[in-house]
Amino acid sequence: MWFARFVQGLGASVGPALGRAIVADLYRGKEAAKTMSSLASAMAILPLVAPTLGAVIILVAAWASLFWILFGFGLALLFAIVYLLPESLPDRQASQHGAEKIPFSTSEFWVLTLIGVSSFCILFAFVSGNSFFLIKHFSLSPIQQGIGFGVTVLGYALGSQASARINHRFSVAGIMVAGGIIATLGGVWALGAALLDGAVGWYAPGALGMFFGAGLTFANAQAELVRLFIRSRGLTSAGFGFLQLGLGAAYGAVVGVLLEWNLVFGLVLPMSLAGLILLFATLWWQRSQSTILVL
Repeated sequence: MWFARFVQGLGASVGPALGRAIVADLYRGKEAAKTMSSLASAMAILPLVAPTLGAVIILVAAWASLFWILFGFGLALLFAIVYLLPESLPDRQASQHGAEKIPFSTSEFWVLTLIGVSSFCILFAFVSGNSFFLIKHFSLSPIQQGIGFGVTVLGYALGSQASARINHRFSVAGIMVAGGIIATLGGVWALGAALLDGAVGWYAPGALGMFFGAGLTFANAQAELVRLFIRSRGLTSAGFGFLQLGLGAAYGAVVGVLLEWNLVFGLVLPMSLAGLILLFATLWWQRSQSTILVL
């Protein structure tokens, strides 16, 4: 079963990578960033809906039925890709040839990837330990914990939607810096509330701020990457996705280990550190863009 789940994940990983590449085929500049933001908000809702839907299915059917449903979903998705999804790359672009820097050899790729990875580290840390943290530290019931999880994840979707709405008014670099500042302030707030043993109502705004800030930055980092490496957008998107998910999952695993040692320093501190890294990375990117404009 583990091998089958690995193959399932391998196939599912194609979607996000190609999705970013298709957006780059169809849109440019701020329109690409706006579309990425809309996609990111949809992706934020899925982790909220999927576990709840799975729990409902298990209540009315055997656990194995989940895999049959996923099998049917996979067939429907395959049909849609083959028969309903048109080629997104115009012929005039497909025929273009020319030299372009390998993405992995440039500082731009690594700075923007760091922005994306740190945003996702906030998410993975939260998913790894938030349920345990809320129940043990704040003595919440499982139902209350589920509501808290949903509200916090909603912050990510709201940040992504806010990015899509203000994208035409502000620079991409400026929006990402704003997201880094909000995520950092949210982390400080949440850490202070947890250390001072405040009620969950004091902790919640900080967690919500971290997710809102991450939502502001993540899609814009993706859009900037595919804009800079337009001819190698497939490779760039795949590399970004691999690092984002791989390092984010590793960060979440570390959080799981640290929670055995201390609740606050095991979860809230790693989330806050990820927000701080996000801020430094966005400031670094803004400064590099300002330097390019001056030159």
